Amino acid sequence: MPLTQFSAIDECHFYLNETPRRGYAPIGQRAISPAPGSKGESYSLIIWIKSKGGKGVINWDLTDEKVNTKVFYNFIDKVETLGEEEDNLIMDNASFHRAPDKRKELGLPSIEEQLFFKNSKPLIFPSHSPMLNPVEPVINNIRHNIEKSRSWTYEKLWNSINKEMERLDKEDLTKYFKKCLQENLLKLINESEKSSYRYIGRIVLKIDEQVEREERVWYVKRVTMGWWEYRKVDI
Repeated sequence: MPLTQFSAIDECHFYLNETPRRGYAPIGQRAISPAPGSKGESYSLIIWIKSKGGKGVINWDLTDEKVNTKVFYNFIDKVETLGEEEDNLIMDNASFHRAPDKRKELGLPSIEEQLFFKNSKPLIFPSHSPMLNPVEPVINNIRHNIEKSRSWTYEKLWNSINKEMERLDKEDLTKYFKKCLQENLLKLINESEKSSYRYIGRIVLKIDEQVEREERVWYVKRVTMGWWEYRKVDI
């Protein structure tokens, strides 16, 4: 399946008083940097990106609310149709991402129904699999730059994140999807006993189940003989 048919969404928290975690100092001296006495107020960043060579940030929002079913629904609802080509939205299995009972209680459509009108469908990844979500390295990069900017007010934090989004829109975000959905996924398929990774591989990489089973046996033999080589899959 072409990487252009994938997008990804995730959330993270920012504290106003975040500071750089590393610094420089002369040899033999400690790096000293002024920092507020508390973490400050917490804000949630939601970001949705698409595997594209430019303009890959579909939507983002910085809110002082805790991300829940309603906040997540409103965020998705702001997005227009993603285009003619059907999209697969990668997300982790956080409870508010699907929350069928809560959505029903609030009178909201299911996540599948909501995404259908965006020409997309959810692709839920297993717990503890950040290495498979292309948004994770993007968020790590944003956080690193925000810490260096010392954005200690909401206005400065919003402006700093907005600059990061403008920078990301000029980048080719396909590289993050390629790293997560090709290299990392293939490695997990080959090394892990979790059937969920092999299931994702059959969806994302279109690996035939019988072929996958045969190639896994081949890989185990290679490792036993000491040849560490992962199989390559062309997408």
